[in-house]
Amino acid sequence: MRHFSPPRNIHARSCSFRKYYSEQPIVLHNKTIAELSDNLRAGAVTARQLVEEALERIDDPRGEGSRTFMTVWHDRARDLADHIDRHAVWRDERLLLCGIPISIKDAFDVAGEITRAGSVARHHEPTAKFDAEPVRRLRAAGAILIGRTTMSEFAFSGIGLNRNYGTPSNPYDRHAGRIPGGSSSGSAVAVADGMCAGSLATDTGGSIRAPAALCGISGFKPTFSPALLEGVFPRSYSLDTVGPIAKSVSCCAILNAAMSGDDRIPISYPRSKSVKGLHIGIVEGEPLEDLALEVARAYSVALSQLSEQGVRLSHFSLPEIAEIRNINARGGISPAEAFAIHRNLVAKSPELIDPIFLARLRKGATVSASDYVDALRQRQTITEVVCTKTHRFDAIIMPTCPVVAPPIADVQTPEAFEAMSALILRNCNLANFLDRPALSIPIHLPGTAPVGLMLVGHNKCDRDLLSIGIAIQEALIAAQL
Repeated sequence: MRHFSPPRNIHARSCSFRKYYSEQPIVLHNKTIAELSDNLRAGAVTARQLVEEALERIDDPRGEGSRTFMTVWHDRARDLADHIDRHAVWRDERLLLCGIPISIKDAFDVAGEITRAGSVARHHEPTAKFDAEPVRRLRAAGAILIGRTTMSEFAFSGIGLNRNYGTPSNPYDRHAGRIPGGSSSGSAVAVADGMCAGSLATDTGGSIRAPAALCGISGFKPTFSPALLEGVFPRSYSLDTVGPIAKSVSCCAILNAAMSGDDRIPISYPRSKSVKGLHIGIVEGEPLEDLALEVARAYSVALSQLSEQGVRLSHFSLPEIAEIRNINARGGISPAEAFAIHRNLVAKSPELIDPIFLARLRKGATVSASDYVDALRQRQTITEVVCTKTHRFDAIIMPTCPVVAPPIADVQTPEAFEAMSALILRNCNLANFLDRPALSIPIHLPGTAPVGLMLVGHNKCDRDLLSIGIAIQEALIAAQL
């Protein structure tokens, strides 16, 4: 993969002004990254036009931009876009993201800036010396970084609330003020509202897939990769992953290729996949319990459509899910690691932490060393058992979230907040515990509450899952035509 090197004076302001808007709006949220790239190479649009549309949406006082972004890099984005247009850098097809506006979650280091991780407690931390590794790779692929998106404080919860920096409301039924999902709340809303073409996010127990599902877009959690966590503010050393949120699975594949350093252009390889003959496992039991009516209907319709197109669906049970629940009931892995990360802050300045998250952090202090070690060892054993039970499937399938996004007003008490967060992330966190790639695909009908379909692949078989996901998404779209 060729690497793109922006000019050294890229932070300077543009010295000239010209009309950058096209006669027809680009509508970032209606085009895939591949389509935008094709438009750039065909001369139908410029990188500056894409940037201006993104910034216009972010800055629109009638929209959610002020609650979606922590920081917006207006001048940097414009200057880089002008450089790309002036030198026609986008002609190189190896630069997968050249000229495409991308946002990043506030958990990633950017050289010269403070990584706040959605918390006022980090305002006085030193600035980062280097870009986080995933950020560096996106820049090398030619992406135009548009800004930092909001997130749940320290990446806690599947709700997406942030009492300090604001909570962007879900694009669906906006007058009701529904939750965006978390913790990558800003990333999901930014993509869904057309403020960028994709977003770099993190996923510890569903923080990419849950907001993607609740906002009606796609999200991908890859297999655990320590190299991609360099320069990323941690939530859990054992469970953290870095992945994309975007309009479609094909967009996620392109972003993931750029982040992983994959030099095989992923725009073409999925087209050889067909859903016919795929063997998909349907997990029975807990993942299908307590489904909202909208989720149950959309899930049932999606399964019927896939079956009609030749997908072989097999029901099976995983009693290991109950074992995972018991491990988490004894403290689990993430709480102990989160307390280890934040213990100094909890001891010295607890007043700076949201009370709901502070209570969760303190629970981590009660996890004994023996229970933590047991959890790690049991995780390895369960992962091996589940691998044996599911090897015959191309992927396993379940609803991403059992519910649709509730109004923000309904999750204000600690009890309601915790119960809803646990329910939203219930299915998602299975893939993190088992260290498997997973993605969420929107399956709701236009105008209805967003619902996500989760596909879980095999460990380190990320490309295979993305290929399957693209084929399934295309099949479901075709079934609705």
